[in-house]
Amino acid sequence: MRLPPVLPVLALSLIALPDVAGAQTFSAGPYVGFSAGGLLLSSTDGSAGSVDTNVDFAPGFDLAAQLGYRFSFLRAELEVEYGQASVDSFTAGATKVDGNGDVGILRGTIGGYLDLTIIPIIKPYAGGGVGVANVDGETAVVDGTVVGVENSTDLTAHGEIGFTWTLFPIVDLVPAYRFIWIDNGDDRIDDTTAHVFKLGTRFEF
Repeated sequence: MRLPPVLPVLALSLIALPDVAGAQTFSAGPYVGFSAGGLLLSSTDGSAGSVDTNVDFAPGFDLAAQLGYRFSFLRAELEVEYGQASVDSFTAGATKVDGNGDVGILRGTIGGYLDLTIIPIIKPYAGGGVGVANVDGETAVVDGTVVGVENSTDLTAHGEIGFTWTLFPIVDLVPAYRFIWIDNGDDRIDDTTAHVFKLGTRFEF
């Protein structure tokens, strides 16, 4: 199992940031959050015997809800996330057919995030999470070859960067970018990866 390069980089940032973040002042307490955004599923390359295969996806959507607790500049967070994208095409060898159906991804994760303060109302952050993902896949038969993403439940992880913009004393607007990895590949097919660009709202108590 090989983690994507972005995840070790974010892990190093979690180690380095406390020296800077420790000088900042944050109020401890619980929070809830909600986010919505665009999901870009990476193409899935694979093989079936000597035939190369590929699945391309159209842009989709991503929805999530978070329950967390702030420990000063460190936050711990539980999250439920659902993303869905339509299959654009299935390819086997030189034959390409239009896709049909959707791939859905339901993830449950626990994460940790570190916040900084540039100015009082803007706080950049970095972090990530690990958990379990259920993939509701789609397959097609192209020239006698099965191509697609299988249904499965697997380990998942993500790395995320973004910032919080304080609108009111307990309300934050949270734009962010997330990279998702799902350990559902093998020696014949790539792991599922995705990019999420989202906008969230957080209510701190």
